[in-house]
Parts: sequence; C-alpha cells; structure tokens
Amino acid sequence: MDRRLDKLQARIRSAIGCHAASSIQRARLIDALSRPGYALGRDSPCRAGTLSLAAYDAVRASLDDAAYCAAAAVELQTQAAFLFDNVADFELLDDVGYGAELALAIALSECASCVACEALSISELAGSAGRDALISFHRSCVGACAGQLLDALFEGRDDVTAREALEMTLFKSGNFGRLAAGFGARLAAADAEVVADLEELGRSLFTFAQLVDDLRDACSTDLDDDWARGKKTVPLAFFHERCECPLLPSNHDMMRLSRDARHRYRTGEAPLFGALVAEAFFERARRTLERLRGKPCRVMELDRLVESLDRSFSSVLRSIEPARCPVAPRDADGRVRGPRDVRGSRDPGAGLGPARRRPRPDARAS
Repeated sequence: MDRRLDKLQARIRSAIGCHAASSIQRARLIDALSRPGYALGRDSPCRAGTLSLAAYDAVRASLDDAAYCAAAAVELQTQAAFLFDNVADFELLDDVGYGAELALAIALSECASCVACEALSISELAGSAGRDALISFHRSCVGACAGQLLDALFEGRDDVTAREALEMTLFKSGNFGRLAAGFGARLAAADAEVVADLEELGRSLFTFAQLVDDLRDACSTDLDDDWARGKKTVPLAFFHERCECPLLPSNHDMMRLSRDARHRYRTGEAPLFGALVAEAFFERARRTLERLRGKPCRVMELDRLVESLDRSFSSVLRSIEPARCPVAPRDADGRVRGPRDVRGSRDPGAGLGPARRRPRPDARAS
C-alpha cells in the first residue's frame, strides 16, 4: 500500500505541475497539500484516492495509469473541499489569507476536473460510458457542495434536528465516498450492479468516518470545538432536541459560560446516540462488502481499507461511556453494552425521530 500511496502522491504532484497556471500558484498548491494530514503531508492516508484505487483494483485486479489518474482526481477534489472548509470555518493553518485560501480551493477543484478528463481519455471507456462516468464525477461534487451549503446554513439556526444533521453529513461526506469508489469503478468498466455496490460502500464508509470525527470534535475541554463553532453535527443536534439546551450559533462568550450544558452533553445520551449511528453506517459498509464477495470482484484491498478505518476510529468510539447514558442498551444479563457491541443494531435511515464540517483532514475521508 505504501508503494501505491507513493505513486498516487507523485501523480498528484504531477497534476499540479501540469495544470497550475503560474509558478506561484503551483508552489502555493504544493505547500497547502503538504500541511499535516493533507494529501502530500507526512503520513497522509489519502483515503479518497486510496478508495478509488481499491475500487479499480476490485474490478480489474490490477492498476494502470488510468487508475492513478482517477485516484488523483478524486483526491484533489476532496482536498479542495478541505481548503474550502478552512475558509468557511474562519480557520487557516498558515499565513495564507482567506481570499488566497479560497482561490487555492477553486484551483484544486479545477485541477481535479482536468485530471478526471485525462483519466477518461486514457481509459478504455468510450461513448456513453465515458460520458456517464464524467457526469457522475461532477454530480457527486455538486452533492458534496449541497452538504457544504447546509453546513453553513445550519450555523445560523438553533433548531436543527438530528435528522437534518445526518442529511447534511450524507451530502457532504457521503458524496465524496461515492465519488471516490464510483469513479474508480466506472473507469475500470465495472457493470452497473458492481458500480452501485461500490458507490454504496464508499458512501457508508465516508459517512462513518465523518460521524466519528464529529463525536471527537463535538465538545472538548479547551472550548475550541464544534460546540463553540456553532456546528450542528449529529450528536450536538440530538442533544439540543432532547435537552432543549440551545446551541448558540455565534456568541462565543455565552459558549464559554455554558459549562453546565457541556457537562450535561458529555455525561448524557447524545454521544452514545452519535456512536450508534456511526456504527450502523460501518455495519452497512460491511454488508455491502459481503455482497461484493459474491460478484466478480477482488475485494482484498477493500478489506484492508475497511479494517484500516475501523482501527483508526475505534479508540474514539470506545471512549464513549454508555454506563452513564440513560438509554444505553443492555444485554439479557442487564449489563450495559458499549457501541462496539451493538454494531448494526440501528438502521441509519430510521430512528432519528421527528421529536420535535469542522472535520480534520486526516479523519475526513482523505
């Protein structure tokens, strides 16, 4: 996998070198992607590109230049979203101004489109199949932008429900998983049923990763968390619904005075609920992977990717303390079960009840 990652990163560098319009733009893009956790940073997982390669390998049982072009395209598009998040959340990682960061995000997105077209031109796809692959690529990007829009709009509302927050997550992160697996599968000329399963696998995995990241960032002790940012993620929206404790969207001074509410969040049922929803998506991904085993697919690399995500996020899920949660599920002996014991017990498409993203780059699907 390290060799594949090295080749993918080299392809990303080559794409920027080829498509950047000036030496300054080229240097700034490379600098941005070399930040910790980004595509060219040390120990970067490049999860979007890695998933694209795994999907291509599942169909073709080998990787060629088209596979790496496709992987570079989806990784660049994902990285563009990370840079846009820096602007949307008013947080920059170096001395780049907001206008410059936005310009870099747009440039990365356009580079991604160029590389996607290049991947299509050197693949074996032709005619309507090639057209459909490119349309699907851009539709997934538009879907992710819909999630970015909801994320921004929700910061100005104090009545966002858990169901709405999950819909935002599915748009924003699920579409990048769908993009990564689907574009790789389509360029490998997979049949429609295999493409659909791989897209569902990517959607579930990236939604799981985002939900776990939201659990980690929801409410910390340093007051530099999603609560203070006014983010409306699934666990925070659930807490607001059940506890009728407003998540003030902009008044940071009031946030710092809300220590009692923060304590209620950390010791209440909202973290467990968020963990259960995340686990349900992971179980959905596992079921999809089992379906793929019965089809003409080589799933070895997909298996490795799934297990890698599980290991990466298991510590966050195990940190949830269900014994303090009034709705913690119990087994036949009355013992409280933690999130790792109830995987798949809740369908993510239901149970969110009508009662009435900022994701870190190393955990958001990159």
